[in-house]
Amino acid sequence: MRSLPARRSICVSIWLACSLCTPAFAQSSPPAPGNGPATNGSDATDSNNSGKDRAQAKTLGVVTVTAEKKETDLQKTPVTVSTVDGETMTQQGITTVTQAAVLMPGVELQNANSGPSFYIRGIGTKVAAFGSPSPIATYIDGVYQAEPPVIAGSMLDVNRVEVLRGPQGTIYGRNATGGAVNIVTNDPQLNELSDQLTVGLGNYNSVQATNVLNLPLSDWAALRVAVDKDRHSGYLTNGLDDADQTNGRVKLLLQPSDNLRVVLSAAEYHQDNLGTGNVTIPLDGRGAWTAEPYNTADASCSPNCQPYNHLTDKEYTGQLDWDLGPAKLTYIINHQDYLYTYQQQFSGLWEYKTSPRSQDSDELRLASTGDGWFHWLTGLYYFDANTGGGIDHIYTFDSVQTTNVATDRSKAAFGQLTFDLADTVHLTTGLRYTHDAVRQWDYIGTSEDPTPASGLSGIAANFHYWSYKVGLDWSYTPSGMLYTDYSTASSEGGSNPYTGPYAPEHIRAFEIGSKNRWLDDRLQLNSAAYYYWYTNYQLSYPHYLSDGDINVYTTDVSGTTTVAGLESELDYLFTPTDRLGGWINYNHTSFGEASITENCPVGPPTCLVDINLKGEPLPQAPKRSASLSYEHYFNFGDGSNITAHFDGKYKSGSFIDIYHFEGSYAAGATVWNARLTYYSADNKWSLGAYINNISNKALLQQSNPAGPAFKAMFGDPRTFGVVFNIKLF
Repeated sequence: MRSLPARRSICVSIWLACSLCTPAFAQSSPPAPGNGPATNGSDATDSNNSGKDRAQAKTLGVVTVTAEKKETDLQKTPVTVSTVDGETMTQQGITTVTQAAVLMPGVELQNANSGPSFYIRGIGTKVAAFGSPSPIATYIDGVYQAEPPVIAGSMLDVNRVEVLRGPQGTIYGRNATGGAVNIVTNDPQLNELSDQLTVGLGNYNSVQATNVLNLPLSDWAALRVAVDKDRHSGYLTNGLDDADQTNGRVKLLLQPSDNLRVVLSAAEYHQDNLGTGNVTIPLDGRGAWTAEPYNTADASCSPNCQPYNHLTDKEYTGQLDWDLGPAKLTYIINHQDYLYTYQQQFSGLWEYKTSPRSQDSDELRLASTGDGWFHWLTGLYYFDANTGGGIDHIYTFDSVQTTNVATDRSKAAFGQLTFDLADTVHLTTGLRYTHDAVRQWDYIGTSEDPTPASGLSGIAANFHYWSYKVGLDWSYTPSGMLYTDYSTASSEGGSNPYTGPYAPEHIRAFEIGSKNRWLDDRLQLNSAAYYYWYTNYQLSYPHYLSDGDINVYTTDVSGTTTVAGLESELDYLFTPTDRLGGWINYNHTSFGEASITENCPVGPPTCLVDINLKGEPLPQAPKRSASLSYEHYFNFGDGSNITAHFDGKYKSGSFIDIYHFEGSYAAGATVWNARLTYYSADNKWSLGAYINNISNKALLQQSNPAGPAFKAMFGDPRTFGVVFNIKLF
């Protein structure tokens, strides 16, 4: 339940801000920009513009991001950030955020039965759950999302996805030690009546349909309704790794004056499929997606050993933007109800799990406006989550974990100042104070006695910490910038039912980068070098017990865990109809004083005893990765055009698990994709074809010992299909 004192303090802050700035209402202010497509002129191409506009482009144009909690030109933003737009993802057959994020430098994905997890520059976690959050903070329209299955939801009316690499501890806050992912959806557009339908068909019986309706209600109000259905058969031969999801969102825009803008939204997301699955390795001649029938498993949960995967997420969000003249006030309020229930065979175990969650959050920001020498942003943040009532029952070992009480509350105050030391030199400083209160109590029992008195364990703890940032940027030419920053961030502490409480994770990071445009705005090259120092690195891993049971442990790693690397991104429009892009990344990671001691009399592969990880690389952290893309635009006399696109991503071999056993090494590989899209002369409709993972490369994402064998999960196989888009009116 929401804390009334916290909400009262936010309301008082809003009243004070409005009282101080009320005289500014007499001034005329431009409309606050929404999340809709930007307008850059006929000669500019933008990540938000249509393929037709790109085909007529003469320059790379402006790409808009909200990496600093306000809309800025990506090339003028002294932060390492990459973005991909919604239309590109649709034409490439991308239907989830996770598929989009891995297109960007340094980003890897690890799948699991509880949902996928992001890794950025080797920073991530295999098990993202209450008390063990992902160090990659993900936001949908400014609202923090803690549950991986929600993050992996379908791409419904998405304007763009932004990936910020490196710690974001000041304006994004806790649980962003590795970076942040911003998912920005389209807002309603005033005075526009439109209806757009997108239909996609592909292999694995893939069907995807999206309809987006924009209704003008008056000169100052508009409604946007988006619905989506996405389904495909299982990628595994036993029917698992399938999809069946439904998404809906309604947004209401109210803009009664030039300086006041309110967006209210309600969204609901459903999954109803069989769920994820795994295969036995070594493959020994079998295909990577050939899996044993799940109904041949042991009878530990018979007669109910049938897989299913059900998720319902409901969110209600309001955002107010008020231009007060010298400052702009933004307030985002959100409530979320989430229930995830699945029953699956995973790594040889039959598991039933239900995870309820109720979440409330408030964020209040006040930011300066204008072109003076001094710019500032300040804010308050409040977060309250409750996940009590969860049950995790591993039938195979008759182990039942019941979460009796689990609350996670966070309060924070933050600020960021930017000083113009000269016309082209800017100094940025930021500071954030965070107070986390964690309460978690679990019963560990059996089906006969699920809440034994001796099985209750938990934590009631408070954590206080500061995060800060100091940065300097220099625009040495109108289209060239150098920037550097030193920053810190923290991830909340918590409790593990098996290992007890653990401290917050802290990171210090240094980064230096450059952003450049040359050749009359046709060649762009952005580069960065970085170095991280981690203390209390939070290590979550499966622990294999002597009775065969598997528990997830979370511990602190002493010593210093380090990450260092170099990366560079290229975008080159070398003729009006030819575009070359790509990136390269070198990443070196090293554990501190990390070790794992197993109690396993059998030996490998069931268990690995006394593992010393000191100096070993972090999982999901290939040393070398690169991407290359080429686009050609065929323009026809009637105004129509075709965009042909080809791209590939390479990554070197790496371990995908902290256990460096036989089945946990992913060999180096390259995945190629292609698409071809026709745009009509009036830009009313388009028809595209795509093929992803052309060579059907099996990319290992996860592997676990399971008795005498290993169980593994691979990435998506070859997928192909067509996408038809039409503006009905």
